[in-house]
Amino acid sequence: MNCIFNSWIYFVANDNQAIQYPVHISVIGSKQSFILKSILILDDNIDVLESLEALLSGSGYQVFINHTVSGMLATLGSITPDLFLLDVVVGNDNGSSVCAYLKSVPHYQHIPVLLMSGIVNFHIKSASEPVFADDYIDKPYSNELVLEKVAELLRLEE
Repeated sequence: MNCIFNSWIYFVANDNQAIQYPVHISVIGSKQSFILKSILILDDNIDVLESLEALLSGSGYQVFINHTVSGMLATLGSITPDLFLLDVVVGNDNGSSVCAYLKSVPHYQHIPVLLMSGIVNFHIKSASEPVFADDYIDKPYSNELVLEKVAELLRLEE
């Protein structure tokens, strides 16, 4: 039997809180393998990158971080993530343009993009321009909101 499917593994922590981890499950013959869902994060703020990396890897995701667009594009040469988490302003670059690029490339266009920005009312401003993101988070954000949005987008991808 050969099959590949996405699922969630649930664990109960010491405080009786259920924790769910997203996984790809491959069954080839009688061998099974579990692969964590992967997230590629782009933000020029190292503190934000490290905070998101700790939050998401601690929640069971495989996380790749980049602080430049060129670094992110280099990373894409070796991985294909399950989700992109992009800051709108990355140094002199524009995360919205990166999002538009990703959605124009057939290999990446099916991958959800979650944009985040500290620009006041960015979601209202962006309504007049096509951004192509699957969802959006205002900065500052709560960890709970990030985890909720990520889980929701990865569920939709399945």
